[in-house]
Amino acid sequence: MYPEQWVARWGEMEVCAYCKPRHVAALREGRTLATAHGEFAGFGVRFAARMIDGVIQSVLNFALQIPMLAFISVGAAGARTSGTAPEEIAAKMAGLYGVTFLLQMGVQCAYEVWFLAAKGGTPGKLMLQLQVLDSDGKRLGRKQALGRYFGQFLTGLTLGVGYLLPLWDSEKRALHDMVADTRVMKQ
Repeated sequence: MYPEQWVARWGEMEVCAYCKPRHVAALREGRTLATAHGEFAGFGVRFAARMIDGVIQSVLNFALQIPMLAFISVGAAGARTSGTAPEEIAAKMAGLYGVTFLLQMGVQCAYEVWFLAAKGGTPGKLMLQLQVLDSDGKRLGRKQALGRYFGQFLTGLTLGVGYLLPLWDSEKRALHDMVADTRVMKQ
């Protein structure tokens, strides 16, 4: 991205002249940053990436719900003609709903973990030229990506306040980024 003469090597990292003051300040504080990989992504662009991923995941979830909806409509029609007890139908529907819900959660987890570990970001983040890195500037492994995914549940338990933390954090991290020690960077 920058000519070689403008970049300083700091261990395994390359730091550009623009990033050097922030990097030196972070080293004084005992932190390591992935500043060689761009600047931290702010709240607005992260929110937009999350919305793109939300649309993609909604389509996937709907595709998983189609068999459940078909079963319910066929089952309801068959129950009227066969005389099946309403309680039995309700129990089957609840079971099917539970299986569908768990399947959707598994697909969402696989979506997040696979894209973060294999591509460096989810499709929404990649479309907006963002990447998720660990504190050393490296791509996440599966375990760290999984930890970040489950950290989002913790972020959600804060009634969304954890998602607003990038507005105040110097490294623009949300709560799940702090939990998993990750950074979202602009490429």
